[in-house]
Amino acid sequence: MDKGKFPYADVPGHAVFELLPYWEGQARPNNVELGADPTLRDRRERLGGDTGEILDPLKGECHPVSLLAYATKDPDRLRLCITWKFKSDSPLLEDEIRRRLAPFKVG
Repeated sequence: MDKGKFPYADVPGHAVFELLPYWEGQARPNNVELGADPTLRDRRERLGGDTGEILDPLKGECHPVSLLAYATKDPDRLRLCITWKFKSDSPLLEDEIRRRLAPFKVG
């Protein structure tokens, strides 16, 4: 894996994610307009079931994920947005954070 494409690959710390569910036709929970998120059915297909691993875009590491909390939800109407945050093991200056993220800005 090319660690050069991950902005925090060499920074002590870890990435954490949050699954944000919302119903088809509702606004995305994080107010970012990047298009439709995958449905629960799509996420299950990508994972190969209700549990699996996802690759974080910050450090390039795999994280376990479970969709079992949504087992009774409509798999074709429920969408799951994934948000990522980096938790540093040591303080980083804001300029350094901006520098590392600049190549990855969308839009």
